[in-house]
Amino acid sequence: MNVLLSQNLLKHLERLATKSAPCPRAHGILYGLETSAEIVLLMCAFFEDTVLTDSVALQAFLEQNHQTLPTGLDPVGVVVLSNLSQSPNNHAGFVEALRTLFTLYPKRQDLVLLSVAQKNLSGSDDNHSASLVTTGQRLERRNVSPTSLVDVPVAVKTNEWLQRCYSCFHLNAQLDSALTPIHSKHGALKALELKLLELQVENKEDFAYGLQENSLFLLPSIPSLVVPAAGFVAGSMHAQTRIPDCLSILAKKRDKAAAKVEGAKRLPFLLSDATAGVLPNEPIALKLFYNASNGKSQHGSSPLLTIGQGSTHLIRFCLDTYLFLSNETSLAELVEAADLAKKRRLAGMVDFLRQSTAAKLKSDEISGLPIPYNIANGPNLLTLYVGANGDYDSSFDELYDRFGYDRSAPVLRKEASLRSLQLLSRKNLLNVGDRLIAQHSKFLSESSSWDQFGVQGAYTYHHYKQDRFDDDGWGCAYRSLQTLYSWFKLQGFTDTPIPNHEQIQRLLVEIKDREKSLIGSRQWIGATEIARALEHLLQVQCRIVFVPSGRDLGPAFAALKTHFETEGTPVMIGGGVYAYTIGGVAVNRTTGEVKALVIDPHYVGDDDLDLVLKKNGVAWKTPDFWDQNAFFNLCCPLRPKL
Repeated sequence: MNVLLSQNLLKHLERLATKSAPCPRAHGILYGLETSAEIVLLMCAFFEDTVLTDSVALQAFLEQNHQTLPTGLDPVGVVVLSNLSQSPNNHAGFVEALRTLFTLYPKRQDLVLLSVAQKNLSGSDDNHSASLVTTGQRLERRNVSPTSLVDVPVAVKTNEWLQRCYSCFHLNAQLDSALTPIHSKHGALKALELKLLELQVENKEDFAYGLQENSLFLLPSIPSLVVPAAGFVAGSMHAQTRIPDCLSILAKKRDKAAAKVEGAKRLPFLLSDATAGVLPNEPIALKLFYNASNGKSQHGSSPLLTIGQGSTHLIRFCLDTYLFLSNETSLAELVEAADLAKKRRLAGMVDFLRQSTAAKLKSDEISGLPIPYNIANGPNLLTLYVGANGDYDSSFDELYDRFGYDRSAPVLRKEASLRSLQLLSRKNLLNVGDRLIAQHSKFLSESSSWDQFGVQGAYTYHHYKQDRFDDDGWGCAYRSLQTLYSWFKLQGFTDTPIPNHEQIQRLLVEIKDREKSLIGSRQWIGATEIARALEHLLQVQCRIVFVPSGRDLGPAFAALKTHFETEGTPVMIGGGVYAYTIGGVAVNRTTGEVKALVIDPHYVGDDDLDLVLKKNGVAWKTPDFWDQNAFFNLCCPLRPKL
């Protein structure tokens, strides 16, 4: 049995293992897939030490994770952020946790015990990855004891490589139902809870699933299961057809249809370093349908439910979640997994209602329903909930420790959701326009002799003539400010729109930084104005670094290493008659040469990655790129302290 470890997951574990402060949770459950020949480790959730040998607490912990992680990913092992030889007292506890997993998941034949630890805790090696060692051990169901652990090699693979092992489905659906007088007499909150519990046990014949723009329907209630749409020949597909074989047939139909649409082009969805690889470029859409013959409601609902005697209220529950399934999975098993995903997300809504601040509302009134959203960060893909009033439940903060995130950045809030990223990477949604999510890792193509440091997280590329607004020749600093602002928006620090040129100008006049003549003009602004604007718009502080001449930029860029490691925000540089955004720096370990990754606001063209690179819209530049006789100011925004 081969053990494959996601590169994204390894980076996440290494970061936690090398933190200067002790990791609040050093033990976790590994989630992934098991095929006939491989165990694939994709995600992880950490628990408190007391859970290790408490089977009841461990079972409750696993159930919470099932409501959050993609359906199809089950526990495949335990991870330890320390050397097993250094914690012999816990060794039996790890085996006991594995024993509990075998009991709870009877189909699992093998489990993994993974250790990620610093090789030399007292060493001075600055390269954290080099000072870490990752070891794996395998335990078989037939012989569960500490002496039965067998060393096993762990192969690290990119998520792109691992995606050949599984298929990812996106289930986005709405469940229409009704609160009847029977429910209503309990009050709104209890009525919603009862309805959610009721929906979890509805009969299979109530629903069907549509694949690939509904070319194919999967009906769990009839023996044939596979029902093609009109005009589509499903061939020999049946309940036991494997997912890849089914998708291959559907892909041929889709490509044939796309070929008929001249000039058809799908907009790319580019993610940042933190999110790239968790999802394939195009997850497979899975639609949910009602059986109309059952008299199910297919109407909308009121956003405010007011329960009264004898009244019936239509309500709509939203499902938005993902499934990860092995390519050995059949269509029949896909339907079972989709049903399970639906039930788990409904259970998640029940938990949200029980722990939500909505419980403080009147017993006969509730404003809105739990709203699901998805977070892709590091190795994890999570489905979370927020109330219609923007409130999170009482367990929200604990999620940061459970999935290994720093509480100083709101990466789990709705503002940092996949939906937010998509709205910023597709055309004309919420008046955002075309944007290119900048990935500094895409451009770090230098040799291994360079140490590279860059922006932590997603941000959008803003440049001349976007939004059909001609600012060529004067708007470079405004565009750089927009790029800096986008970082705070995509990390979840704000949900306010990115300001346009006139809004920036009006703000600078309002705070008495510039004269009223700035409004509506083509006057330039600089690093100090950008700092003032960000401080007032986002309540963040900015560090201004003065560089007396272009000849001094080398040491100044090298010093940005600390900024990118600790703050992780994009940097604006202004000097002479130009302004640029810096997305990273690279330092040659042998020669000391320094380069800066320039995100150029002067670029004019479509937000197409290949075109941007071809026209050097994003490129590495040495200090002699800048005017050697001009002075410069660097605006370095600081990460808010939460």
